[in-house]
Amino acid sequence: MSHEAGAMFWLLRSVRELAVENAFIAANQGFALRSQYLQRGKLPVPAAIRVKLAESLRASGQYQPVVECAALLGEKFRVDDLAECLGLDRLNLLQILRHLDHELQLVRDIPSSEDCYAFSSTFMLEIVREELGIARVESTAKTHVSKIARELHARIAAVLERRQPHTPELTYAIAQHYYHAGTACASKSAEYCLAAAQVARRQHASNEARRYLSMAEQSARAAQLSFDFAREHERIDADDAKQSHQLTPGLAAASRS
Repeated sequence: MSHEAGAMFWLLRSVRELAVENAFIAANQGFALRSQYLQRGKLPVPAAIRVKLAESLRASGQYQPVVECAALLGEKFRVDDLAECLGLDRLNLLQILRHLDHELQLVRDIPSSEDCYAFSSTFMLEIVREELGIARVESTAKTHVSKIARELHARIAAVLERRQPHTPELTYAIAQHYYHAGTACASKSAEYCLAAAQVARRQHASNEARRYLSMAEQSARAAQLSFDFAREHERIDADDAKQSHQLTPGLAAASRS
């Protein structure tokens, strides 16, 4: 079955299973999912399909660590990053990925990219993350994370840290992976989460800045380190006040027109 046909198969089956579960309600322009199926970070994957996808994951057998590490790298991942994280020869890894692609359809090659693969579906990525006991990388929720997941997060963070230049997106990714790596990487997490907060502040993303600053504070406590977080809080508040002051005249003018 081709990836396109496979994706359509899972989509149609998902809709059918959700209809059986009475997951849809009438809306102005057709139908919509009920609120319980729209929880943040949770895909509306019916139970029967979750079972099938979990079986596909288990069929990966000895190659399951490759699938798990790829899931932490993201829906689209670089072969070089995956090889370095797992200490695998690149050619050997490409052969494993070909097997996971052609035989199990867990991942798919991206012909337009020399170094990238992707998961066959968002559903499959969700199942892998659930089986591994992990939240989305962007989450700061304190849920149980397996020892394997923490180790993989630490390895991914170290690989990404060696990549240059450190763009804002890369800085965020390094911070998130070190944070999810747990206490063993708390010192690195505090360092990079603080750096991510500063990057976010310079990009005028105050909510993101505060989120990373909170992560940095948690990590610093775990590592028993002392940082001047108060100054960074003051800088974020000052930037917020400045932006608010700049917006106020424009809003006032708009209200008078």
